[in-house]
Amino acid sequence: MTTAPDGGGLRPDFSVVVPVYNSERSLEELYARLEATFAAMGRTFEVIFVDDCSRDGSMEVLRSLHARHPGPVRALSLYRNQGQHAALMCGLQACRGELVVTIDDDLQHRPEDIPLLYAKLQEGYDAVFGSYPRKEGLLKSLGSRAVGRLAHRIFDPPQGLEMSAFRLIRRDVVEHVKAYRTSFPYLTGMILSTTRRVANADIHHDERRYGHTGYTL
Repeated sequence: MTTAPDGGGLRPDFSVVVPVYNSERSLEELYARLEATFAAMGRTFEVIFVDDCSRDGSMEVLRSLHARHPGPVRALSLYRNQGQHAALMCGLQACRGELVVTIDDDLQHRPEDIPLLYAKLQEGYDAVFGSYPRKEGLLKSLGSRAVGRLAHRIFDPPQGLEMSAFRLIRRDVVEHVKAYRTSFPYLTGMILSTTRRVANADIHHDERRYGHTGYTL
């Protein structure tokens, strides 16, 4: 793994962890919208992009973002493709924020919905998952359902909880998650193994504008 320096400084209010794979066209907009969202909230932040050995110019875009925004932007690169959850765990190990957001790199999750997750968290929860009507292709839909059923059977989450990759997590839960040692990390399972104070917040989910899903059979 290679990394851009963190620049030191005080702990930010929010860390945003973004696993990146072949998303060179969406990264500039994603950062700009995150920056605007936290400015509107009046909160300090950092964004940790973890490139999962992309085959396009994603890492070059991230280096450029870091050069222009060396304080809030940190760019990490895995030596080989290891998958979304491994990239997330890498970002969690590096993050410093009091609250941690995980968000996809393709702009289907709206950065502007982070305040919705935050408002729900303030009701006394340790983690909040974004919830939205599913509009996935057949293969991804079947895979999501299978993983969801398995997760419910193993981790026994609260009734009706919907799981997604758009999450807001308290720092103490992140510290527990970082202590797990496994070759096949599953972040949602780690969260549910740590706390039952979890909830959903209704968010938007946009159509993919760039590229295509990285999920395969």
